[in-house]
This record gives sequence, C-alpha cells and structure tokens, in this order.
Amino acid sequence: MKTSDSITNLASALAKMQPELGVIGKSGENKFDNYTYATLADYIKGTRDIMSKHGFFMVASVEKLTQLTDRATRNGSIEHAVQISLTVRLIHQSGEWIETSCIGEGQDRTDKAVYKAITGARKYAMASLLGLATSDDPEADEEVGLSSISTGKKANKHVIEDMIVNMRKSKDLEELRNNFEAAMEIAKNTYLQPDYLNKIILAKNHMKEQLLNGSKEH
Repeated sequence: MKTSDSITNLASALAKMQPELGVIGKSGENKFDNYTYATLADYIKGTRDIMSKHGFFMVASVEKLTQLTDRATRNGSIEHAVQISLTVRLIHQSGEWIETSCIGEGQDRTDKAVYKAITGARKYAMASLLGLATSDDPEADEEVGLSSISTGKKANKHVIEDMIVNMRKSKDLEELRNNFEAAMEIAKNTYLQPDYLNKIILAKNHMKEQLLNGSKEH
C-alpha cells in the first residue's frame, strides 16, 4: 500500500467514517450456480454517500492486462480469460491519499472478461481500503461459496487455505510457479467466487515479491 507524504487528516477522517460503514448487502443472483453475491453497485450504494460526507472519493486505473489461456466450461464451451492489475486510490479532500493494487481475473465467452476482472478487482480494493465486510463472509459457514464441477459437491474453506499454504512454503520462484499452477488447475475444475480466486493470486504475488527481495539481498 502506498500513501501521500502525510495522511494525518485522512487518517482522522477515515477513523470517523469507518463506524458508519455497514455490512455490504447482496443484490446479485447467479441462478445457474444458485448463489447470491454483492455487486459493484452494492458496494457503491453502501459507501458513496458516507464517503462524500467525510470528504472522500476514489479513482481507479488498470495498470496491466494479461490474456490468459482459454478455459473450458462445464457444458463444454470455451470462455476467454484475462487477468488485470488494478490500482485504486482513496483521496481525502485535504489532498492526502492512500492506494492499493490488486489482481482481478475474469472469463466470458464474448467480450466481457475484462469488465468482469475490473469489477471484481474494484470490489476487492474497496473492501481493503475501507475495511468493509460483506454478508457472505466465508468464515460464517463451514462450506464456502464454491461448487465442485466434477462432483457437484461444495468444497470448504480448507481448500483455499491449502492452496495458499503451499504457495507460502515455496523456496524459490520455480517452486512457487509450480504451486500456483497446481492451484489454478484445481480452480479450473472448481467454481470459485472472485474473492477466493483473488486470495490465491494475491498470495502468489506476495510470495513472489518476498522471494525476489530475498534474492536481491544476497
């Protein structure tokens, strides 16, 4: 996370604003997989007026766009996949700011993959910068919102934890790449909500940064 030289005014305003931010509701519905989710509109609706009241606004920019390998769906069709790197800056009326960068992935059979990736990343960044919670907290249930394509059963939160633990144990970049590819291979055969997929990608990027920094120190 990056900040302006001073965040004194921003920090004070953010501390006053956060108690007013409630849990983000879920108005989106995926009828095919039978689950509800918080849309970007839900995030904006739940935060915009309160942010304006305390002198905040956000801007976002896509820093990088990567075309990924096409993916087969459960019904045998092919969808195009992309990964984007998004930077979101929270700006206070004093001119002070904080920003975060996150990864988003999206796939679609037409031209909406980029839009989906940006939407997921924006929601993740808003939750990170504002300390937001949604009403679909994965810790609330033993089984989280992902369904196995191969068996039709739900996987629990330990699937995600195991993926992340394996990446954190990587001793070098090659091992990290292998662990990440293994995680993504599981992800290809498992429905993952964007937030969970982001956790896998962010864990990989964080470990990659650690390994690169470690190699520079030697």
